Amino acid sequence: AGTIAPTPTGRIAAKFCLRHCTARLLSDGIPQVGGGGGGGGGGSAASPPTISSVRALLRLLVGSPELGDVPVRHNEDRLNATLAAAVRWGADGPPGADLASPSVKASLLAQAHFGRVPPPIADYTTDARGALDALARLGGAALSVAVARGAGREAVVALALAQCLAQGAWPDDPPAIQLPGLPRDRGGAAAAA
Repeated sequence: AGTIAPTPTGRIAAKFCLRHCTARLLSDGIPQVGGGGGGGGGGSAASPPTISSVRALLRLLVGSPELGDVPVRHNEDRLNATLAAAVRWGADGPPGADLASPSVKASLLAQAHFGRVPPPIADYTTDARGALDALARLGGAALSVAVARGAGREAVVALALAQCLAQGAWPDDPPAIQLPGLPRDRGGAAAAA
């Protein structure tokens, strides 16, 4: 008689309460975020993640159905356009997404968090809280998928994104900007000293 056993991706989906289509999205998308191509080893885990690989992972995560619940209110596409001009990667979402898309808004909210850009209206603060919580959970799932596949480079990229989410900093920001009371523009000068 046959037995039924969960797949590693199925276990990860259950642990992180992911929808099945998100588990598939991560399973299919993780090999592309490491910058080195396919799965199977994923290259050296010791090499630091590139900015483009962290950006690719964020783009993958904001395209998940879990972030489809980020509210986009009437005329917020205009506010999103303003926010897109103030953040590093602009309106960066999955292919075909526009400024009125929940995935683009989630990307903008994450980038505003990394760059400590103030929200255009108070509602964005609440929206950011929900989006960042979901992104942290999805990032943990992405890390687990990378580890399950033995993809070291992709795992390091997932850890870098998790650090960005936790610290509210870009991956290439100097560590000194995390010091309490130090203005963001002085972080680089303090790190160089």
